Amino acid sequence: MPEVNSSENLKTAYDNYYQDNDETWRMLGAKYKVEHIAEVCKGYTFDKVLEVGAGDGVILKLLADRNFSTELHAVELSASGVERIKERNIAAIKSVQEFDGYHLPFGDESMDLVILTHVLEHVEHERLLLRELKRVAKMIVIEVPRDYKQGLTPGLNIFWRMDISTFIHLHHYDTYY
Repeated sequence: MPEVNSSENLKTAYDNYYQDNDETWRMLGAKYKVEHIAEVCKGYTFDKVLEVGAGDGVILKLLADRNFSTELHAVELSASGVERIKERNIAAIKSVQEFDGYHLPFGDESMDLVILTHVLEHVEHERLLLRELKRVAKMIVIEVPRDYKQGLTPGLNIFWRMDISTFIHLHHYDTYY
């Protein structure tokens, strides 16, 4: 199988995202994501936790504030995200690395938990990433947004008021019953 990496277009879209974007908004979203992670992990303890697509590290900071794990690790597609995580000086963080979006620099089952929150919808080849998460993790928490689409979700009217270049969900997930 040929080597697969994130496309240059996708990588370029995130290159400066964490330097120029609204941290207050990301911190608010991270608060609820961490609550979800804590809820689904209730009753478990983890020594080594990896966040894939860690962005600017707000989730890792909030997890560290809760003493969620003795070791936190991060991989991120963008250099600006990696730098922002390092600037946070989170004591529990043992490694922060830039990665290509598909190949995790860790051994098989080396992480007790791998976290992927609001990342999968941005991945070009999501099954490749999911296989890699399975290789590295003993347990995995994945959270994706429920995307509502005009005309597909009855009784809900959403008006998108954003430049399409800033809305880079490649995949959309919803629940259907």
